[in-house]
Amino acid sequence: MLATTAAAATAAAVGPLATATAAHAAPTLPDGTSKDKVLVVGMDGLRHDVIDAAKAPHLKSMMANGTYGTSLLYADP
Repeated sequence: MLATTAAAATAAAVGPLATATAAHAAPTLPDGTSKDKVLVVGMDGLRHDVIDAAKAPHLKSMMANGTYGTSLLYADP
């Protein structure tokens, strides 16, 4: 009984939020356009010069077609 009551209360609270979110959905992009995306790849302990010597065609392709750093500093949290 308690689980059913909790589920009903949750549905009652979340329902209006879901409706409000759907009503304010992001507009679709015009034809021929795309939303840019960013992929950040970090590999602990990997030096950039080792990638050149490795057989890593996918990493090399990402480096050739994107941006990469050769002197990034590690910041200890």
